[in-house]
Amino acid sequence: MFIRTERLFLRPGWPEDVEELAAAIGNEAAIVSTGFSRQASKQAFLREFFARPQSRLLPHFLIHLRTGNGPVLIGGISLTASGRHVRLNYWLARKYSGQGYATEALRAVLAEARMLGHREVIAEQADESDTISRMLERAGFKPVDEPQCHDFIEGPVPARVHVAILTDKLFDLLGVGSQPSPQPA
Repeated sequence: MFIRTERLFLRPGWPEDVEELAAAIGNEAAIVSTGFSRQASKQAFLREFFARPQSRLLPHFLIHLRTGNGPVLIGGISLTASGRHVRLNYWLARKYSGQGYATEALRAVLAEARMLGHREVIAEQADESDTISRMLERAGFKPVDEPQCHDFIEGPVPARVHVAILTDKLFDLLGVGSQPSPQPA
């Protein structure tokens, strides 16, 4: 599954991406994220992660900036199962933050989630960054009133939860347009 936006190209990660990806996320201070684990920067974890079968309903993408010199890896974004919820996780290299790339990728993945039949997606923010909160809200998420404690790979972490209800009204507000509902098989 591939997604092309105005400035980005989102594609699945492959085993041959491990070294480039590990280099891109090796410095935790160099990333901005939600639901992202420090464990993901370890090459063994990445190799195992990319070797796993991927659910068609829970895609994982690498975010590439489209440039005249070819694509540049700037982040990653995925949908994962979290209990009865679908959770959105993303990371972006800090030097690319503040330019609208995360919002663009989030909107594209929310549209894809809707086409896959998901009606609600959550994002968990483990820090108090107003920047991440504003970006999630621009992408269509609304904060849940009470902070909750969620289990990331490192253990329980207090997190602020944001929810996006995937309706045509949301997509109209985002300028994405109505998304077709999946047809029953």
